Amino acid sequence: VATACATVPRAVSNRTLRIGTPDARGSACHPVAPDHVVSSVEASHTEFLDPAKINLLIWNTHKGQEAGWLEEFERLSVDQDLLVLQEAYLKDGLRDFLSSRTFAWDLATTFMRYRVETGVMTVSPVTPTSACVQRTMEPLLSLPKSTLISRYPIQGSDETLLVGNIH
Repeated sequence: VATACATVPRAVSNRTLRIGTPDARGSACHPVAPDHVVSSVEASHTEFLDPAKINLLIWNTHKGQEAGWLEEFERLSVDQDLLVLQEAYLKDGLRDFLSSRTFAWDLATTFMRYRVETGVMTVSPVTPTSACVQRTMEPLLSLPKSTLISRYPIQGSDETLLVGNIH
């Protein structure tokens, strides 16, 4: 018997698609809603990504359990245009780092662990034009898996960069 100190919030469970259900066949991308996502407070951000150079850091943060991870993350995130995090654990250290850089960010909550949200997070100095969450149920363990789809404006273009963050 496996036990854990994590729970799946009811709103997450209620909006998680299960294979074989009628909802699973249709459009499954729900617009960002308070019961889906925790977001940064609106602040002045860079308006566009530079199409000549987009720096990207992808990291499974393992819920911040590794010693020194936040310091390493801070070091590696310098001059990044997009930070795509899995198992982001929104504790004070990460929250403080994000607010110190005035990043725009969205976290698709998958679990609550010790009353702290954890899930997939996309971070940028550029505010996304849209964000959308999809959740599906893992077939073997019946755990929710989150996808956060964000669109970012590109300087000098009517097109956007579509970023899929999946875990």
